[in-house]
Parts: sequence; structure tokens; C-alpha cells
Amino acid sequence: MLARGDSISHFVVTTVEGSEVRYADSWQRRFLVLVCLRDDSAWARACAAALAIACAGTEVETTCVVTAAAVDGVPAPAAVVADRYGEVVFAAAVATVDDLPFPDDLADWVRSAGIRCS
Repeated sequence: MLARGDSISHFVVTTVEGSEVRYADSWQRRFLVLVCLRDDSAWARACAAALAIACAGTEVETTCVVTAAAVDGVPAPAAVVADRYGEVVFAAAVATVDDLPFPDDLADWVRSAGIRCS
């Protein structure tokens, strides 16, 4: 599992909403919130929608990704927040999706990392 200070590797995944995301397109431009789940479910799509809303309020350009695809160093379920250069500022692997941080908590990590990087 990635830890604070690690660099997230470039990845290409399909989100639970069906969009393809290439991390290389956001790298050095936007912060990243990545949530990896075990399946693509209605709950996962609701999580993606809530995360997008929470991150929109951060005033920091952020790419929010909720996926059931595998990402190197990120087990499922897990959540990772990385700055625009891919440095992990928060990472949590959990036993169940109920233990994942709330979208607002992940957005708070983006806000605090955005202040640090300003």
C-alpha cells in the first residue's frame, strides 16, 4: 500500500461511471483523489458523485477517480490523495467500504495539501 510521501505511479483506469482516466493527463496540473473499490455498484457511483461535489468546493483543481480497476500500490477498498506532482499526502486501505473516509474528509486533505503547495 502506498504511504504518505510515496509517489503514485501513472495509471489508466475506467471509472465506475464509465470514463477512461489517464493519470498522465492530470500529473503536474491537478491534485488526485483516487478511491479503489472491489466492484462497480450503485454505491460506488454514489460515492463518485459525492466525491466530485466535495472536491469541487476545494478551490484546488482536482481529478477525482472512483474505480473498480486495479492500480499499482492501491488495494481495494482504499483511498489516496496526491498532490499535483503525485506525492501521496493521504492513504488509507480499509477492510470494508463502510470504513472509507467520507468524501468531505478527502476534500479536506486536498484543501490542506493545496495550502501547503501554494
